Parts: sequence; C-alpha cells; structure tokens
Amino acid sequence: MKLLAALLAVCSITGCGKKESAGDQPSSGEVVAAEATGTTPAAKPNDTEPPADDRCEVTVEGDIKDQGFGRGGPSAAGTDYWMSEEELRKGLEVMAGAFGDKKRDIDADMKADPRIYTLILNCQTPRTKISFLPAGGTKYADVPFGPKKYKIVASSSDAAPGAMQTLVTFEKDKGVWGVDGVGELDVVKFDKTGIAGTFAYNMIERQFGTPTAPPRKAKITGKFAFKCSLGTSVCRDGAK
Repeated sequence: MKLLAALLAVCSITGCGKKESAGDQPSSGEVVAAEATGTTPAAKPNDTEPPADDRCEVTVEGDIKDQGFGRGGPSAAGTDYWMSEEELRKGLEVMAGAFGDKKRDIDADMKADPRIYTLILNCQTPRTKISFLPAGGTKYADVPFGPKKYKIVASSSDAAPGAMQTLVTFEKDKGVWGVDGVGELDVVKFDKTGIAGTFAYNMIERQFGTPTAPPRKAKITGKFAFKCSLGTSVCRDGAK
C-alpha cells in the first residue's frame, strides 16, 4: 500500500501518464496496483516501435517464449533522485492525505531514508510484464545515483537490502512465477537524464499442492534505456 501511495503522490505532482511519451504504457497507478494486489494491468498494443533511448527489450526462452519491446514514459521508471526537496515534500503530503493521516510529521518523513522510494523499474511488453523493486530495508546508499550491479533474488521477507526483487506475469498464463537462483540487474547509467542497463535471470513456476508435472522454467534477458520522464524539476534533457 505504501508503494501505491508513493506513485500516486508522484502522479499528483507530475500528471503521470498524461505525456505523449507515455504512449501505450499502463499508468504508474496501474502498475503499482498490480504489485499490491497480485494482478496484471491489461496489455496495450505497441502500434509503433519506440525510440532506442526510451524503451525496454525482453527475450523469454524455455517453457514460456516471448520477444518484444515496451515503451518508456512516466510509468517506466521512478525514483526519489528525480524529485526536488519541494516535490518530495509535496509527495509525502499527498501520501499522508491518502492514508487519512492528518497528524503525519512530514518534517520527520523528510529525514527518512528513503523519503518515498529509491527506484522502481517497469518493463511492459504486450505479453510479458516485469517490475523491479528493491528489497525491504533498502537505503539510498544501497541504490546510488549512478551505475551499479544488483542481485536479482526471489521475493522474501529476508532478502538483503539492496537486492532487487521482481514481479513477472505473462499474458494469458495463470502460472505463479518466481526467481530461480540469483540473477543480475546491471545499471550502467543512472542520472538526471535517465536510466539504462541490462538484466538476466531464471524463473521457475511455483507449484502448490501435489505436483502433477515438473515445474515450468524460463530464462529472461533484456535491456532498457528510459528517459527521466516524471516531469519534475530535476529531470534534464540529454542535450543539457
């Protein structure tokens, strides 16, 4: 719920999804609501290929197969680093209002680490939906404003701070998938103009009850280059 309120707060500042660059992407609220509820936002067709500097590309091999691309835009990437102190404060005030917490100490929240969130990445192709989120307890020092390689681990309450967890769903597939082993998210660029990198990890279908067949497996690889598209005062064009 905190994550959902966080992006609603950002959307109140920037008008998420209203920019032309958002194109066919689901809104930030849709993506985070999917994370909170375990559902998947409806796929929207990519009628034109997005530019190389604001897109993600995904390849899925194994028992599930896919190869496609997704658009950038405000719902593709978000971070506190792309908001000013004033914008962060406004976001926290919106969050407090969303929870009906009129006595919330915003000054204390502004001293927290993180204030709202360190980093969220969403890659949405017509069939494959991927979100990356830092594990609980992650601080700014664990997700620096710059290049870094991160471990992709299975979602669990004891995942180490700084590790990345992922939510993956496939269109028209009812399986529940989780990370198999440890993968890697390699962020090669992270600045005021945008974020870029690659990812690779294995997935396995989670089975419940008495298995009737071996679990399905898949390997996911991809790359992304997203512009800083939140519309905040911190975002800068690459030419500046």
